[in-house]
Amino acid sequence: MSHTVVFEASLTGIARLIFILIVIYAVYSLIVRYILPALVKKTVRNFQEKFFEENPNLRKDADRGKEGEISIRRTDDVKARQMYNNAEETDYEEIK
Repeated sequence: MSHTVVFEASLTGIARLIFILIVIYAVYSLIVRYILPALVKKTVRNFQEKFFEENPNLRKDADRGKEGEISIRRTDDVKARQMYNNAEETDYEEIK
C-alpha cells in the first residue's frame, strides 16, 4: 500500500511564502547596496595602505598640485639632454 501525501495550497500559505520572499529580497538588497560596498572600500583601503608602506616612493599624495595642473618630473635632466643632443638629426627635402 502506498501512501500519497497531497498538499493543498491555502491562501495563508501563499501569503506566507510571498512575505518570506519579500523579506529575503529586502535583506539581500540592503546587503548589496550598503554593506558590501563598505566592505570592499575598507578592503581596498587596507591593500593600498600596505602597498604604500612597502613602496613609499610611489605615493602621490605629497606631489599633487592643483586639479588640472600638469607637471613633468625628470629624474635625470643631464642624461635626457645628452640623449637629445646625441640624437640623429634628419633633414627633410621638399619634393615637387
